[in-house]
Amino acid sequence: MIRTLVVDDSKFMRTLISDMLVSDSHIDVIATAKDGMDAVAQARLHHPDVITLDVEMPRMDGLEALKAIIEDGQALIAPGDYHIVVRRAENGGRVVDPNQDPPVHAVRPAADIMLQSVAASYGSRTLGMILTGMGSDGACGMEAIREHGGKTIVSDEETSLIFGMPKAAIDLGCVDRIAPLHKIPEEIGSMLG
Repeated sequence: MIRTLVVDDSKFMRTLISDMLVSDSHIDVIATAKDGMDAVAQARLHHPDVITLDVEMPRMDGLEALKAIIEDGQALIAPGDYHIVVRRAENGGRVVDPNQDPPVHAVRPAADIMLQSVAASYGSRTLGMILTGMGSDGACGMEAIREHGGKTIVSDEETSLIFGMPKAAIDLGCVDRIAPLHKIPEEIGSMLG
């Protein structure tokens, strides 16, 4: 079960997002929060697996809340101009190594670098997802995930803001599922179930 915290200053949006998430039997909304300060308190109290977080909110915005929440948990955000590489540690765990290796597809960080390293590190336990993006970055990473026995999903053309990256993965033939953005949680649940 994926334990989720929904954060939005609009009660309507909290309800809408919560209802959408719990329609998937693998997702449980354990709490909601109406602003950033409430989000930090709820995250500390409930230790959710996933947080949906609005950016513009009163008292404390979503970015400030994210910084506070990260201090108490773990989130991986690629720093600007660094690739993210995940590798196995000697103790059997995983280590995240940011680096400034040459850009790939003229970008750094590159999705391909991260996805390929996650596939090599986690193998068949990997689920890769591309929702939107320009160019072909990510397609080779999705292919690596499939080659290691993992699963892949992309959003469809109609609901992708920019369909370049999902289309490149589809064209490469390395996508298990193509779904509208609002159906992605349901698809993930069925893939993992």
